[in-house]
Amino acid sequence: MQKFSYHSHTNGIYDGCNTIEEMITQAENLGWESYGISNHLVCHPKSPSYQKMFFQDFEKVFEQSQRTIDEIRTCALKHKIPVYVGFEVDFFMSSEWRKEFEKILPKLEVDYLIGAVHTLQSDDGNDACWLYDRDRTQAQTQAYLSNYWKTVKEAIQSGYFNWMAHLDLLKYFQLSQPSDWENEIEVSELLAKHQMATELNTSAMRRGLKEFYPGEPFLKELNRQNVALLISDDAHSVNELGSYFKEAEELLNQLNWKNHIQENAFFK
Repeated sequence: MQKFSYHSHTNGIYDGCNTIEEMITQAENLGWESYGISNHLVCHPKSPSYQKMFFQDFEKVFEQSQRTIDEIRTCALKHKIPVYVGFEVDFFMSSEWRKEFEKILPKLEVDYLIGAVHTLQSDDGNDACWLYDRDRTQAQTQAYLSNYWKTVKEAIQSGYFNWMAHLDLLKYFQLSQPSDWENEIEVSELLAKHQMATELNTSAMRRGLKEFYPGEPFLKELNRQNVALLISDDAHSVNELGSYFKEAEELLNQLNWKNHIQENAFFK
C-alpha cells in the first residue's frame, strides 16, 4: 500500500484540525516513508473575509506562505521521516491573478504545488464565488457553472503545478452537468499532453459519496490516456491520514492502473 501522502492540511490560520507536529508524528506512527503538508494558498480580490487563510493581497499571502514553510521545516528537523512542503493553490483565470502569482512563484521555496479549483468564476476570472460558500447565490452558480471545467483546463495548461487535485469536485455539491463527460475526456487528454499528474482523492469517501475524486468512469479514461496518478487523503486531521488508501489501491488494481506514482517522484 502507498506509504506516503502529500496532500494534507494543518491548523493555525488554515482549515486543518491538528498541528504540524501532530500530523508529522501520525505519519511516522503509520510507518510512512515520507510525508508532505500542503496548506491552502488562496488569493483573489473577491476572497471572502470570514476565512483567515483567504487573502486579497499577494504580498500578504506570500509573507504568510513563507512563515508556514519555515514552521514546517523547523518542525520537521525533530523527526526522522522526510517531510516535504507544498501548497494547494487555487487557480484563477484572471490575467491579473496570473501576473501577480508569477511574481511570487519563483520565490516560493516549496517542493511541489497542487493545482485546485474550489470556485465558480466569471469568463475573465475577475469575479468568483466559492463552492463551499453558503452565501453563493443561485444566480452566481448558474452564471458561472459552465466555467468550472474551463478553469481546470487553464490550470493544467498553466504549467504551475505538479498535479491537479479532486478534478470532479462539482459532484460533492450536486452540480453535475450533462457536459461533464465530454470535459472529463478533454481534461484527461490535456493532462496526458502536458505530462501532468492528478490524484485519486479519498476525501469524497469520508464525505459519504461512496466514491473517489475522480469517479470510476473518469479514472478509466485517465488510465487509458496513461495519466500519472497518486493517492491523496486530503487529510485535515490526524485521523484522516491514510484514510481509504486500501480501498483506493484495490480499485486501481481492478482497473489495471498503468501509471501509479511512487514515493518521492516529484522531488528527484
